Amino acid sequence: MNNSGSAEAIKDWQTENVVYIHKGDLYHTEPIIDGSGFYLTSSWNDPKYINEYNAQVVALVKQYGLPDWAPGKRVLTKNEIVELLSQTNPLCDFIPENKKERILISNQSKIWLGDFSVAPKKYVRVPDQQIIVLIGEIEEGNLICFDQMDLRIYTWMNRMKCPVEN
Repeated sequence: MNNSGSAEAIKDWQTENVVYIHKGDLYHTEPIIDGSGFYLTSSWNDPKYINEYNAQVVALVKQYGLPDWAPGKRVLTKNEIVELLSQTNPLCDFIPENKKERILISNQSKIWLGDFSVAPKKYVRVPDQQIIVLIGEIEEGNLICFDQMDLRIYTWMNRMKCPVEN
């Protein structure tokens, strides 16, 4: 079996599980979508493996373009989220489609309680992008927070904070 970084990147591309690898530790409190369009992850693997993997990812993107399944292609912009605000539902009415979705939303609500001392109040599903957006007011109602949850791999995708418009 070939365990080269290049071969692993090709396999990950075929299974739609590409990441961009950073050598060493990453210290962050929110998810990072690298400039490559993929989730940034850390590794202590051999630097040669990491360089081969990342170079192959860059070559595949150059050859085929950023695929529709990549988080950088699916993450919503602030304007796209604002357009969805009329379609929100109370989070207390949320019905998960499966156990992974239930766990994802429950865990993210706990993160909100730790980060902001409040839970999100609303949500909206974006089926075409395979995203759920959690929405709530934070910091005494001065900011609205949007957390995008990736339903492809059941992870936290992105956080945006915007001033509340009166």
